[in-house]
Amino acid sequence: MLFENRDTVRYQIPEMMRIERWQNPHEIAHEVTTYHELIPGAGELSASLLFEYETPAERDVWLRALLGLERHIWIETGGQRAPARFDDRQISTDRPSSV
Repeated sequence: MLFENRDTVRYQIPEMMRIERWQNPHEIAHEVTTYHELIPGAGELSASLLFEYETPAERDVWLRALLGLERHIWIETGGQRAPARFDDRQISTDRPSSV
């Protein structure tokens, strides 16, 4: 789990541009908007959760097994428990997004 802030998000955008070889300004603008959503607001925490798998076949099996994971993650501080909020656009009916 990587807790996000403005600097971590700012780093990820050019890294994704390099890895994915993006050159289209519309694709880049879309990613900037998407990554901007990871920047926490005042009084918030934001994190990216990463599971890494060796093969696409292994990833496919585990993504299906991870469906519903969002109901089991929370943060607890000062005796108070708050559920995590997930980006619903990243979860389909049969598996969460691989990204």
